[in-house]
Amino acid sequence: MPAFIDLQPGTRIKVSPPGDPLGASYEATVRAVLPSQLRLGLPRREHEVLEVAPGDELTMFTMLHGRVLRFRSSVRLVEVDNDSFFIDVPREAEKAERREFYRLPVRIAPRHAARLDDAGNEVQPLQAVILDLSGGGAMLQSREFVAAGTRMRVVFELDGDPFEMDMATLVLSCSRPTANAQHYRLHCQFLEPNRSEMERLIRFVYRQQAELRRKGVI
Repeated sequence: MPAFIDLQPGTRIKVSPPGDPLGASYEATVRAVLPSQLRLGLPRREHEVLEVAPGDELTMFTMLHGRVLRFRSSVRLVEVDNDSFFIDVPREAEKAERREFYRLPVRIAPRHAARLDDAGNEVQPLQAVILDLSGGGAMLQSREFVAAGTRMRVVFELDGDPFEMDMATLVLSCSRPTANAQHYRLHCQFLEPNRSEMERLIRFVYRQQAELRRKGVI
C-alpha cells in the first residue's frame, strides 16, 4: 500500500455517486484495511443509502495529515446484510496542500466581515468583496488596510449551497494592486475550517472549475 494512502479503520470518506464525480456526496467509514482491499460501511447521506454495485467506479475524498486526497476506485463486493462494501486499495490519488488548490475567480459580497482580536472577538466591521476562492484560502478586496497577521471572520454564501460559510481567516498580505488603486488586496488563509465546511468549499470549487473547463474558459 502506498505510504500516502494511510487509511485506517474509522476514517470517514466522502463518496460521490457513480458517473457523477462532482455530485452530492455521501459518507462512508473505513471498517477494515486488507492487503489489497478496503471494507467500508455503505455510503449514507442522512437517512439515505447510496446504492452501489460491483463494477461501479466511485470518486472519493478524504483529508489526511492536512492534505485532501481525491481518488477513484472500483466496487468489488457488496454485503447488504453486513451494511458494507469492498473496494480496491487506491494506488494513486490527487494530493494537494491547501495552498496548492485551484483558485476560482469569483465576486462574492460577504454578508458579514469583521476584524478579530487575539481572543477571537469582533472589533471592527469591514467592507469587503471576495475575488477568488480555493480550498485553502481566499483573496479579498477591501477599502480598509488590514495588516498581515490580522485575523478576520467572513460569512458568505456559495451558489447552490443552502448553508452559509462562516470562516475564520488569517491575512497573509495586504497591498494595493496598482499605485493609484483605491482598494487593497488581502490574501487570506482559512484557519482550521471544520471538515464539513472544507468539503463543501472544495466541492463548490471543483464544480465551478469543471464548468469553466466545459465552456473552454480554462
